[in-house]
Amino acid sequence: MVSVEFRPLRPTNTFRNGRHLRRPATKPGALGLYDLRESWAAELRDPFDNLNVFLPLGSLRDFAAERGQTFAELQYSVEDILYDEVMLRLAQAVLPALDRPHEVSRLYLDHLFLTVRDHIVTTYGVFSANTRVEQRGLSSRQLRHALEYIEANLGKDVSLADMANACAASISSLTRGFKVALNVSPHQWVLGRRIALAQRLMSDGNKPLSEIAVACGFADQSHLARVFTHRIGTSPALWRRSIFR
Repeated sequence: MVSVEFRPLRPTNTFRNGRHLRRPATKPGALGLYDLRESWAAELRDPFDNLNVFLPLGSLRDFAAERGQTFAELQYSVEDILYDEVMLRLAQAVLPALDRPHEVSRLYLDHLFLTVRDHIVTTYGVFSANTRVEQRGLSSRQLRHALEYIEANLGKDVSLADMANACAASISSLTRGFKVALNVSPHQWVLGRRIALAQRLMSDGNKPLSEIAVACGFADQSHLARVFTHRIGTSPALWRRSIFR
């Protein structure tokens, strides 16, 4: 469990497998890493506010295996206070999405999870000796299948696993292949294709924007408007009026 604190805490009595550990006072932004194969307890006397991300052990082993390594452990002690600026920024980036959970897609969560995992493992992970391996991406055939799958499912809440299965690749190969071939992440590519579909639907008739939003995989009309305005520079309504002048 990766934990980022948003409030200060006084020194905390913490117990790992029944053994007492004294966690020093912390300021906002303190990082905590907890191996949940062990038993943890804490005596919390102050109000607390934190964000927790759970990383399965298998995902850490997958990260190592993709690089020809073996994952051993995360090097961290609750008695040592760490302030990780990257992890704090990632946690803060999640908060607006939690305010609008109906707009959070599986694809966005997948990318967020991988970003957190990769940062934590590369920063605090302990591995066996590195063995050089070829980092695979996507063949042209696999990329074509991935793009075809996206086009056929723009209105659905797909995940990275769905896309990887559609082109018979691993999630790591999928994300690396998109970056190499298209210079964007799968999530950004999907957003771009959804906006392009919305533009086509707005050009073809008078279908309400609320229906177009759902057909293009957005949570609702306001969600479409935010993404459209950010990418195109104007609202869907103004864009539609401009093409029919």
